[in-house]
Amino acid sequence: MAILESTIAPSSASFPAAGGTGSVTVTAGAGCAWTAASNAAWISITAGSNGTGNGTVSYSVAANGASARNGTLTIAGQTFTINQSGASGGTVVDVYVDQTNVTFTSGTPGVQAAIVAGEGVGSSNAIKHTSLDQWGSTKRLHFATPIDISQVLSTDKLRISLDLSAGGPADNSVQVLFNDNWQVYVTALAINSTAGYQTYTLDISGIRAQLGSSINDIYFKAGNGFPVGGTLWVDEIRFVRP
Repeated sequence: MAILESTIAPSSASFPAAGGTGSVTVTAGAGCAWTAASNAAWISITAGSNGTGNGTVSYSVAANGASARNGTLTIAGQTFTINQSGASGGTVVDVYVDQTNVTFTSGTPGVQAAIVAGEGVGSSNAIKHTSLDQWGSTKRLHFATPIDISQVLSTDKLRISLDLSAGGPADNSVQVLFNDNWQVYVTALAINSTAGYQTYTLDISGIRAQLGSSINDIYFKAGNGFPVGGTLWVDEIRFVRP
C-alpha cells in the first residue's frame, strides 16, 4: 500500500540539563520530498535537513543552565517535541502552570472542580475544588497528553501552591495523589495557617518509583483537620531540583 503521508518516530524526546544528541526516523513514500527545521535556538539539526522518501534527521541539544524548557522541530510537516531538564536549583518539569487545556474526570457527586481565571498566584488561572472531604473521590485533573517526568529524580521535590480561603485550623492537611492510585501521594501540612497562597516543597523520594515516567492525572483529598466541605485552590505544580 502506498504511503500517503509522511510520519516520524519517535515523536518526542527528553534530555538532561547537560544536553545531548538524538535522531528521528522519517517514513515517507517514494519520491515524497520533506524538510526538517528547528524552532528553538538551543536545538540544532546536524544532518538530514531535507530528504526524499525514507530518511533520518539528526539533532543536538545544547546544555541548559537555567530552568527546564521545551522546544520543537518540524520534520516532514510533523511536530517533534524535546523536553530538557533545568540546572540544579531550577524547575525540572512544569506539571500545571496556568494551563486551560485540561479536563476533570469521575469524582463523587457534589465535589466540583474547574479552572478559574484570575484566582491563581499572580492572578493566573487556578484549579478550584469545592466540597473537598476525606472520604469522597475528588475529580481528577486529567492531562490529554501525559506529562513526561522521566527526568525527575527521587531527590527532586514537588513544589505546589495551595490556598484554603474558607479558613481552617493550623494543623489541617491536603493529600496530593497521582495517576488514579490512592497509594501514591504526598501530604501538604498546615494549609491556610497564613492568609493567601502558600507554596510547599514536598519530598517525593518515597513515591518516585511508583510515579513511573509520566503523570496522567492529579487529584486531591482533604487530610486530617481539613474543614468539612472546604474549598481548595491549587496553582503552579512543578517538580524542582534543590
